[in-house]
Amino acid sequence: MHTFIIYLFQMVLCSGLLYLFYALFLKNRKTYQFNRFYLLGALLLSLLVPFIKIPYYVSLTNNSGIGMQTLVRYNALMLAEIAVPARSGALNWERILLFLIAGISLLLVAKTLFAIRNLVRMRLQNISEKKYGVTFIATPDKTAPFSFFRWLFWNPQKQQNPVTAESILQHELCHIRQLHSMDVLIAEFIAAAAWMNPFYWIMKNELKAVHEFAADDYAAKQAGNLTYTEHLITEAIFQKQLQLVNPFFNDQFKRRLAMLTQKTNSSKGRYNKWIAIPLFIATAIFFVISCQKKDVFNEQGNNSPSPSLQQTVKNPEIDARYSGDWARFLQTNLRGDIPVENGAGPGNYQVIAQFVVDVDGTVSNVKILKDPGYGMGSETVRVIAASGRWTPAMQNGKPVKAYRKQPITFQVTEG
Repeated sequence: MHTFIIYLFQMVLCSGLLYLFYALFLKNRKTYQFNRFYLLGALLLSLLVPFIKIPYYVSLTNNSGIGMQTLVRYNALMLAEIAVPARSGALNWERILLFLIAGISLLLVAKTLFAIRNLVRMRLQNISEKKYGVTFIATPDKTAPFSFFRWLFWNPQKQQNPVTAESILQHELCHIRQLHSMDVLIAEFIAAAAWMNPFYWIMKNELKAVHEFAADDYAAKQAGNLTYTEHLITEAIFQKQLQLVNPFFNDQFKRRLAMLTQKTNSSKGRYNKWIAIPLFIATAIFFVISCQKKDVFNEQGNNSPSPSLQQTVKNPEIDARYSGDWARFLQTNLRGDIPVENGAGPGNYQVIAQFVVDVDGTVSNVKILKDPGYGMGSETVRVIAASGRWTPAMQNGKPVKAYRKQPITFQVTEG
């Protein structure tokens, strides 16, 4: 559960920042295609970046200009192994909450799949014909016209005015040719899977609005801006009188009119794009890059210090040690139900962690050398990093840095 909360926090924070940039620099701008791909990128990026961690090693060695040498000693001996018991099948509030979240996600995904199924049934139950490379489906459905990929659902009884019908046709053809249905499906599934993130619902609705702006712009260029605007207003009044809900005249109607009458300012649009792009990249880097000290682990990735460090430090005197009962601290604070919550079956799972006790006794650079998964590695890092101040290792009467290794075995048994 702890791992899930951290992921959820990072996902919400990332999506919130990306939407903030959109609202400040791109919203209600006539950069439709850029806005479209920005919103899609924001949805996908914020969903995936918490899973991606790229280590960036920062050098804090003796040559960093500090003017004082720090001795680093590698301790090859492991601390005593700690066993953390847990029972599989133990039902607690955290598991109930996770099941509830997953259940709501499945219901929302099923709702989207059910809507697709209804469209397929409507396609099969009505007469269709090919025009303009698109499948026209005649339907008495009052919500028509609307499109889904290359299917255009059309209600012939509603479109008596040929000029208006042509404008609406061009509008829907723009949706089809620019594959807006693909965007909608991606946004729907992401919002359904991560329904607890409010920014996903906001961005999903904003993406649909951008689709409408782009389709209106295309149709207005075909029919003339003033003529198309008049058709839009006339049809909207008619639909309101009939008290019908029509996707063509949706909740974004006022914004659509404002965008149609807004003057294009290409230089300002380009300026806003150049601001949004680096902010987008900076946000991704902020969540993806994981900084680590370069002088703690050598670049080859092994667990021994570099030769220069081995030559500098000899004959250790006193090992770094925890001020209290280390075994009791770990057994008290480590959550044994972590592997169970993440789906681990019965068995023994060993985690080996390596960390550094600095000259002032603080713990740093906690690194997992062996991780069986199921959230056990991150749980081990969390507890060791929160262990507080240690007694530092001593050499020749002076405190020095020291590596420590800690094996921990999570024992999952049948409940």
